[in-house]
Amino acid sequence: MSGRSGYSLVELMVVSAIVAILAAVAIPAYINHINRAKQSEALEVLLRARMSQEVFWSENGRYANTIGCLQTFGGTCSRALYRTSSTTVKSYLVSISGQTIMAQRVIAGAGTDVLWITPGDPLPTISDPEKLGFSIFKWLFE
Repeated sequence: MSGRSGYSLVELMVVSAIVAILAAVAIPAYINHINRAKQSEALEVLLRARMSQEVFWSENGRYANTIGCLQTFGGTCSRALYRTSSTTVKSYLVSISGQTIMAQRVIAGAGTDVLWITPGDPLPTISDPEKLGFSIFKWLFE
């Protein structure tokens, strides 16, 4: 052993490999967590919109045809879309089509995530529950 201190190339490569493996597991898990949080925000907006639709129906004898007609979402019928987040990027767009309230968001690499609810439904419906569930473990072991 020489009198020099420091790290060998092998030690640095081992540490780099460990960091790369941890990142390969942590990054998809983090992205899934963020996507699920955004989806739960969209679910909350759909449930709030459904309750607002019921209030609108009790006051007007019909359901609102745009999201803006609902008092919770502005009360002006000129607004056809509502964003679940103040940022325009990566948020769900909520709209009304007939009696169906729909939230949709384009997710890079996963397509479009669509959630909807009708006035009689107790809970919103998710088009593809597995869409946000990419997992490095599933990819590696299945």
